Amino acid sequence: ASFFAFFLGSWMVPEGGGFPLAAGKEATCDAQAFLFGLFFGSSNMTNGVMALVYWLVICREKPEKDLRAWYWLCLMFSYPWLWGIGYAAASRYSVRPSVFPLVWYCYGMFGEPGTTVATISFWVVLAFFLLTGILILLSMGALVRYVHRQEKRMDRFRRQHSSLGEQRQGGGIST
Repeated sequence: ASFFAFFLGSWMVPEGGGFPLAAGKEATCDAQAFLFGLFFGSSNMTNGVMALVYWLVICREKPEKDLRAWYWLCLMFSYPWLWGIGYAAASRYSVRPSVFPLVWYCYGMFGEPGTTVATISFWVVLAFFLLTGILILLSMGALVRYVHRQEKRMDRFRRQHSSLGEQRQGGGIST
């Protein structure tokens, strides 16, 4: 989904700002600010949902067949987009979109520095990314722990069976 945010490029930026290929108006700038928030918000939460699914399949040994039930599919496919719509709507309606100079996008998240809207918007964005980051870190931590446990079990199995093979070769056990 974040590909589409980059695909929007500078052509939706209002003309006359000195940006290459700028051919838009204020309405296209508003639309780009909304779409930019939608695509980036949904792609971030999609990563979090994928980490959750990996954790369910590997650590909790949930069969993939169970994850194809309608309620899991609704969660996996709708939640990131609903989150992205909420993220985009909050950013779009809290401040007036303006051109983000470093990347040539119309983007309306933080508002004027030092204002209440800017402060609230900053904390909302920070909480949003922290929530997804924590979900990913917890899932990856659980996966690492699970793999470590499996490796220990395999080492124990190899040791037991290698000593059994040595006993067979030495004549200790008759077959």
